[in-house]
Amino acid sequence: MLLHLYLVRHGQTMFNCYNRLQGWSNSPLTDKGLADADRAAEKLANVIFAAAYCSDTTRAQATAERILSENEKHTHARPQLISDMHFREQCYGYFEGQDMNMAWWAAGAP
Repeated sequence: MLLHLYLVRHGQTMFNCYNRLQGWSNSPLTDKGLADADRAAEKLANVIFAAAYCSDTTRAQATAERILSENEKHTHARPQLISDMHFREQCYGYFEGQDMNMAWWAAGAP
């Protein structure tokens, strides 16, 4: 049996707009981020998903929910969305929520 893995990045977040590091920080999707998720949903509308996983951040959950909702409109069975902290991005510790340029400077980047 051949399986396909679809990886989708969440849509734009408030932290993206302000160039902030967000690993474990829970920054919501912007209007553009919701539109990004809707575009991904349109492209994946006819895919039959056996399973759906995302991190436990609201940005990942909102993106996945929009994709699965659009998919369900095309009469595909909706898999249960499994949200788990183990799918989060890495934690940036002290640098979480900080300006990305400042964080790179503090870390010694050229």
